[in-house]
Amino acid sequence: MNTTAQTLAKITGARTCEVGHITPACITRQADDRLYCHFAGLEQHTKGGRSRDAMIAKKNEQQLLDLVDGLEPTKPIVSKVPRNLDAHGCRTQYAADLYRELASSTPTAIYRSKLRNKDYDREALKPVSKSLGFDGNHPDVVVKTFGAEM
Repeated sequence: MNTTAQTLAKITGARTCEVGHITPACITRQADDRLYCHFAGLEQHTKGGRSRDAMIAKKNEQQLLDLVDGLEPTKPIVSKVPRNLDAHGCRTQYAADLYRELASSTPTAIYRSKLRNKDYDREALKPVSKSLGFDGNHPDVVVKTFGAEM
C-alpha cells in the first residue's frame, strides 16, 4: 500500500489522526529556507491540541511540493485515511530521514542508547523530537520509539 496518506505521513511525520487534516496551506517555507508542515493544534487534531512545525527532510521537499501542486489551499490533501495506515512506521521513516540529514559525522554531543547499543548525535535529535511533537529536550523518546531505523 503506497497511498497519498502514507506518502504524506512519511514526509511530514503526521500521526494517523493528523494526516486527514493537512491542507496545502499547512506547507510553508520558513526563514531558514526549509519547508515545514504546520500542525495547528485543534485544526489538525494534534495530540493534546499542541501546535508544531514539522521540518521536512530536503530529500522529500520536491515530492511534497508535487503532491500539493494545484490543490485547493484549504481543503485536506487526503480525503480519506485508510484504516490500515501504518502511521507509526511512517513516523519512523520520517524520523530516520530527518535524523540522517541532520546528523553530523563528528557530533559535538553524544546521546548513548543502551537499548539500541548505539551512539546518536544529540543536536540532530532535538529538531527531530520537536518535529514529531515531543519536547525537543528529550532525545530519549525519539531513540526509544523511532531509533531502530536511524
